[in-house]
Amino acid sequence: MLAAIGKVESDHGRARLPGVRSGWNAAGAAGPMQFGIGQGRAGNAWARYGGDFDGDGRSSVYDPGDAIPAAARYLCDHGAPRRLDTALYAYNHSWAYVTRVKRLARGYVAGGGGRR
Repeated sequence: MLAAIGKVESDHGRARLPGVRSGWNAAGAAGPMQFGIGQGRAGNAWARYGGDFDGDGRSSVYDPGDAIPAAARYLCDHGAPRRLDTALYAYNHSWAYVTRVKRLARGYVAGGGGRR
């Protein structure tokens, strides 16, 4: 599920869109998992869920080693795994997003790299 979110949000950090590698996008989201950092409508989820999860001495929304575990914390705090749809909807308020992430996740599980 986390890989699918990373794919949808930023193509695993490869997208050259605003906020993926520096700054934030129009919604106030930043990093490969597109966490809200206190700008715009995305709020400041990073302040609550972010941390130095990779132990490198700094907490960075742009570092996948910090951002991916933070996303897991966010999803769990919003009902995952039992209420996965609710948790995904909290992550991005779109039922189309929920459907897309779950479809990609099924592809990753099946070994197809999410391309299905």
